[in-house]
Amino acid sequence: MMMLTNRLGSLNAVAQSFPSPFWKSFIQGKPPSADTIGRVMELMSTESLRGILKEVYARIRRNKTALRTIAGLQVLVLDGHESHASCRRKCSGCLERTIKTKNGEHTEYYHRHVLAILLMPGGCLLLDVEAQKSGEDEVAVAVRLLSRLLVVYPRAFDVVIADALYARAGFFNFLTKHGKQAMAVLKNEDRHLVRDAEGLYTLSPSITLTEGNVIRTISDIEELTSWEGVEGPVRVIRSVERLRVKRQRSKTVEETERTWWWVTTIPVSLLPTAAAVELGHARWCVENQGFNETVNHWHADHIYKHAADAILNFHLMMMLVYNLFHQFIHRNLKPALTRIVSKSHISRLMLSELLQENFSPLSLDTT
Repeated sequence: MMMLTNRLGSLNAVAQSFPSPFWKSFIQGKPPSADTIGRVMELMSTESLRGILKEVYARIRRNKTALRTIAGLQVLVLDGHESHASCRRKCSGCLERTIKTKNGEHTEYYHRHVLAILLMPGGCLLLDVEAQKSGEDEVAVAVRLLSRLLVVYPRAFDVVIADALYARAGFFNFLTKHGKQAMAVLKNEDRHLVRDAEGLYTLSPSITLTEGNVIRTISDIEELTSWEGVEGPVRVIRSVERLRVKRQRSKTVEETERTWWWVTTIPVSLLPTAAAVELGHARWCVENQGFNETVNHWHADHIYKHAADAILNFHLMMMLVYNLFHQFIHRNLKPALTRIVSKSHISRLMLSELLQENFSPLSLDTT
């Protein structure tokens, strides 16, 4: 946890800090080696780590820290991520694929997982993660993850949002069966659902909303029943978004346009059109905080020990530290301070305390 909190990035890096007097209050006797830490993490109970994550969530709710809601709905975001790929290193949990290079075909070994996060004001709460197994796709992993979340966190979320890969009848039916709403990006323009919605858009009025330098023209059709296999009607939202940007060098104003499609089970009576577009774009939280921040600042993709259980346990530990770090900032630091001091700077202050007394590298025991 100290390694992850201080963003050291490797077991050897934290092992080099053991001569610091800071550790004397935590470790009695000789500190463990990097190999020992990796071996213990592989043997640690994954469900125990998930239980600690659940306790953090429970304390957050008991402390009256509200989740971010959109139109009164608590939001869970799902997405898959590939954390590691190698042509040489392999473990029992590795997935395999054949790739073609200029030197011919060879087998590549990799790891993927599906991450679940809850939207929080100004960020997110990392809730759980599930590793992908051989022979299954990302949506199957997500359903297995959701099956556990529905038992452990039954009241934590009202709606699940995901990317276009999850726009499947089976996924939507699974959520509907368990009393949850679903929303996914819609990309396949050949779908009967998209064609029907496009035909109806010409007959229904659209609305135009301006947010900063973005102008959105939104069309919203509900009670569509042309999605084969889905139990019940769905709703399709299209947002044509024009972004005006003033180039710094030429001082000219450029306009770009992009069209977004979403399909959802949420009726307009529960989720107004403007809120539906906000909900659709909220999916980017999993990219920005769930992956970009954790990978670039918290070393989430680093393989501390190449073993399936160790990789999953290290990731769960990182999620725990991430949640505690952000709750510490949210609950303990004044807003006036957090406006002028970055989270990276706060992390560096913690690292400086770990290394509060200078020690010579020559003092390390190399025997």
